[in-house]
Amino acid sequence: MTKEKKYSTLPASEKAPIMQHWLAEHKARDIAVFRLPEGNPLADIVIIASASSARHARSLADGLSEMCKQEKFEILRTEGYQEGQWVLVDLNDVIVHIFQEPVRELYRLEALWSGAEALPATAATICSMTGTGWTRAKRTYPSPREPKAEPGVHSRPVRSSSS
Repeated sequence: MTKEKKYSTLPASEKAPIMQHWLAEHKARDIAVFRLPEGNPLADIVIIASASSARHARSLADGLSEMCKQEKFEILRTEGYQEGQWVLVDLNDVIVHIFQEPVRELYRLEALWSGAEALPATAATICSMTGTGWTRAKRTYPSPREPKAEPGVHSRPVRSSSS
């Protein structure tokens, strides 16, 4: 009897594009990915992204954590969730920082990792920007679509023009 692995054995270099794509599809902005020097005790990959509000940052952290659970990526902890100014999601070999823009400018983590290799936008991220979607390991991750309203059905109440 073979025991099923609890966590994915994908290397960080293959996990990062999946997370980068997911963040881009969920409207994270200015996504930067850095490969840290080999042997760095912190992590292999660092992803930095911006959120438009504290609610958006928490939503990105929640969604990313849920996606990682589905993919069986190990999640060690999440920090800064309650405040939502700077949310850190620690995935052991990948660390994701989700900032609100003013906080990102204050801490300037990109400058801290200036010696690390900046990875380019992945094909997955480019697909999300163009709305074409992509597929990985028997799972299809569709691009976000506007919900289609049924003819004659309005999502908002229609105001009458009478005075």
